[in-house]
Amino acid sequence: MSTEDLEAQELNTVDVTIEVDDDYLDDDCDLQARAADRPKNILEHKIEIDEPISLQAVRISVDPRVRVRDLSNEVMETLCIHLNHPSFLSMLNWRAIARFFKLDSLAIEKIDASERPTEMMLSFLENHSAQKFFDSLIESHRIDTLYAILKLKRVGKLLKNTEFRGYHSVSTTQAFSGPHVPQEDYGKYILVTHFEKEKSERSDYKWFRKNIDDFLKRRSNMTVIDVNSLNAEDHGNQMEIIDRVFKQVPHIVVCYSVSYINAVKYPDSSPQARTQQYIHNLMGAEFLQNNMRNERFRAVLFPGVQSKDLIGWALLTIQYEFPGPNIGKFFERLVKNRDSLIS
Repeated sequence: MSTEDLEAQELNTVDVTIEVDDDYLDDDCDLQARAADRPKNILEHKIEIDEPISLQAVRISVDPRVRVRDLSNEVMETLCIHLNHPSFLSMLNWRAIARFFKLDSLAIEKIDASERPTEMMLSFLENHSAQKFFDSLIESHRIDTLYAILKLKRVGKLLKNTEFRGYHSVSTTQAFSGPHVPQEDYGKYILVTHFEKEKSERSDYKWFRKNIDDFLKRRSNMTVIDVNSLNAEDHGNQMEIIDRVFKQVPHIVVCYSVSYINAVKYPDSSPQARTQQYIHNLMGAEFLQNNMRNERFRAVLFPGVQSKDLIGWALLTIQYEFPGPNIGKFFERLVKNRDSLIS
């Protein structure tokens, strides 16, 4: 077949007649007619939109004696989930809270470098009023965060379930009764605070004590006073003695074992654990009062503890590993002139 024949065939027209079912056409027309006659409010589904939640509706009020450290683990976890992310439009993150509390640039730098920035920030703020912290969330317009915390409060999960909720003062001993404690000069003592549960931790501490005791005997007239010797006193005198020793000693050495960190974060009912948290709170308060300058506290890290595990003031000071290559510098630091000890 030639090309001309193919083109001619393609141009042929075929007539096709399509019959439409009358019943289908009638039904379709009827549906359109009925739809046109239907009231408008039936055709349009009305969407009810609730009023947005106001800041006033999620405002949280707590006892003014409650501190950030007294908030439950559930609240802390919620804060980390909500505040760890980068700021986006009105969704401000931990930086807004840090600015509210006027944390300095060094603290901000430490927090920013952390893999857990909100958790680290909370460790800096642990001695601050929980009410002020909630107010900072109001200031940052974090309605979502406050709403989540408010739900925890309604089911009784706002505060830690412990008798040691921070309703004590870190600046006075008047609340503790008991016989008068004889005045003693603790200026030549070094307070060592520690807490161990594991056999390996007790062995590490025993080894550490032998080293520090031997060094002090050779190089100074100073003596170690163990925090557990203060616990041996009757309760009426115990807290008064702790306060007096704390105020007078030139150095407070903190032995950071895994058990010590857990005792500070999650204190149990034992007197030893509560004493650790009490002294930890005293140190945190002094550190803040000194504008985050460390004058007396020495952080010694035992095996199994890393710098990132620390909380509070210890994150912003020199840390010594025991055993470790810089432990000699730690011992020398204890006998230096106090004016040169600020870190």
